[in-house]
Amino acid sequence: MAGALVVAGVVLIVVLPVVVITLTAAQQAEDAFSDLRTTFQSRGLSGVIAELPPPLPALAEQIIEHLPKPPLGGTNAARLDAAADFHHGRHQRAGTVRLLKANGKPRR
Repeated sequence: MAGALVVAGVVLIVVLPVVVITLTAAQQAEDAFSDLRTTFQSRGLSGVIAELPPPLPALAEQIIEHLPKPPLGGTNAARLDAAADFHHGRHQRAGTVRLLKANGKPRR
């Protein structure tokens, strides 16, 4: 009986607060990444950089300037946005092809 009380006490004092803190942190991280994804999809990389806290936008711009220059002109941010759009579209097309194959529809 005493052992069961000790185990219950440890669970209430140690494990339960750790679980609550972990779940709270996970929820806050999900909210933050959701906002980041929405900003990136609507305004691109430039929009994400503009939303950063004060010292970070200048640092992000410096990092982008050190990336290799795009071969056909344009900015590195525009090149990264185009790459993200291509990557996202490619995954959508692959999912559509898998769905069509699963349903027995001919591939165009």
